Amino acid sequence: MARNFQSLLRTTLNVFNKSITQNICVSGTRTLYAATVLGLDSYQKQRENVEQQFLSMSDKFREKMVSFVDGESKNMVFTEDLKNMLHLANDNPTDLELLSKMLIKFNKQNKELRFGSFVFGPVVMRTYYYLDKTDEALAAFNNPELEGFFNQVVSCQILMDLLYNHGRYAEIRQVFDTIESKNILGTSFPKDVIVLVFAACYKENSTESFEYALNCYQKLKMRGNHLVRRAATFFAGLALKQGRPEITAEVMFNEKQFNYVSVRLLKVAALSDLDRLDDVLPILRNSLSNDRISQIKHLYPIEVLDKVEKAIERAQLDKNDPMVTVVRQLKSNDHIEPKTLDDVLCMTIIGRIKDQGQYKTPANFRTRAYNPSERTRRPYNEYQRTGLKDLV
Repeated sequence: MARNFQSLLRTTLNVFNKSITQNICVSGTRTLYAATVLGLDSYQKQRENVEQQFLSMSDKFREKMVSFVDGESKNMVFTEDLKNMLHLANDNPTDLELLSKMLIKFNKQNKELRFGSFVFGPVVMRTYYYLDKTDEALAAFNNPELEGFFNQVVSCQILMDLLYNHGRYAEIRQVFDTIESKNILGTSFPKDVIVLVFAACYKENSTESFEYALNCYQKLKMRGNHLVRRAATFFAGLALKQGRPEITAEVMFNEKQFNYVSVRLLKVAALSDLDRLDDVLPILRNSLSNDRISQIKHLYPIEVLDKVEKAIERAQLDKNDPMVTVVRQLKSNDHIEPKTLDDVLCMTIIGRIKDQGQYKTPANFRTRAYNPSERTRRPYNEYQRTGLKDLV
């Protein structure tokens, strides 16, 4: 009876912890990658299944694992043991210490005895992400006794996204430096990791982070790699905030996906700061004419139009100048958006990734082709008013 009560209490606390974790991520800072992208939804379902299977046996299982990880024990931690612990672990010191010891022992065991192909790195990071244990996840990644355990794109992405949720942007750069120094992911860095690096630099918004992003951008160009749009817009947005609109403009003019909202807004903001109103005018005119053609309303955060109006003041344009007229029409035709430019750039990425583990996106989740070798994603659809897609 007592054991049944303990099991019920643990399940109740687990649901409570799950709710708290989700609230922290949502209310603290907007998550960069959606739970589905990181495989967290499938992980949570698997947790429920394992908890149901163990029900009143979870305490006995923990006791057995504690004896197995004892320094003098010759018992092995099998693949199934570690799988179960990763889905039973709760947010308490005892479980976290046991999980850490099991990971280390499992990694030290004779590799010849591992006949399975299950990749644990992503599941371990999902466990720490689910429990919202940033320090523990980072410690596991940096632990020399777990060398090679997290050499997967998804593992690094989940860790970096968890750090992003907690505003630990400098540590994201440190993780990336580790990835690069150890050549963990090969010579060509995965796009999701690069997006997180530039997102961290953008959010940190310091001279140091700007220099880091600039060096990273130049290094990638030398290797023949092209920044995906999200990474490019983060870099361009950071340059804008650091008073380098010429870099913003150059990066955005090289962006092939010119019809995205973020690209358009960054172009207008940068060109206005550069007093290139002749280049801004056709973009704003297109926003007005677009209403009549496709019913999609091009929206502008007030801060972007403020930049345009300041450029108009500096140029001392007459009130009947075409530039002044277009801005007036944008305002009168309800093209002002309450969102900020930061809101647009930091919208959550929704989509799916290819994973070596057991978690997959539901079959009915629709996406557009983006990068078949790693993941697909769909355009962000919350930046609209008419029900038609205005791509971000």
